[in-house]
Amino acid sequence: MKKKLTTEQKSYLAYSIELIIFSIVFLVLGILKMTNVIGYNEQRRLIFNYITLAGCAFGIGDFIWFCFSKRRRARNFLPDKIAVLVLAFYMITYDLICLLTNPDGATTNMMLGAALVYVACVYMFQGIYHYYKPVPGYVEDIKKAIAEDEANEAKKKAELEAKKASEENKKDDK
Repeated sequence: MKKKLTTEQKSYLAYSIELIIFSIVFLVLGILKMTNVIGYNEQRRLIFNYITLAGCAFGIGDFIWFCFSKRRRARNFLPDKIAVLVLAFYMITYDLICLLTNPDGATTNMMLGAALVYVACVYMFQGIYHYYKPVPGYVEDIKKAIAEDEANEAKKKAELEAKKASEENKKDDK
C-alpha cells in the first residue's frame, strides 16, 4: 500500500519537478544554440552581454552576502551559491570576450550553448538533490505557509460555526 504524501512532501516534489523542467528547457536551448538552430544576431548578443554583466554582478554580490550573513547562510545551500558563482565568472569572461574582441557567431553560440548546458546540469542536480534535502529557507517558508493555511482554515471554521450559532439563536428567539 502506498504512503500518502504530506503537504510538505508535495511541495518539495513540485519544487523539484519545476527545477527539472527548467533543466530540460535549458538543455534544449543549449543544444539548439550549439548546433546553430538558434541563430546569431549581433544586436541581440550585445544587449545580452550587458544584461548578463548586470546579472553576474548580482550573482557575485549574492555570494558575498551569503558568506557574510549568518541568517542567509542558514536559509540557503552553499553548493547552489557556488554553482551560480562559477556561472557568473564564466559569463563575465564570455561577455568580456564578446565586447572586446567581437568573435564570430559560431564561437559565441558554442560558448553560450555551453553555459546553457551548465545551467541545465545545475538545475538537474538541484531538482534531484533538493527533493531529498530541501533548502532550509524553503522548508521554513513551507512550514510557515502551512501554519497560515491551517490558521485561516480554523478561523473560517470558527466564523462559520459562530454564524450557524447566531442563526440558531435567531430561530429560537422567534
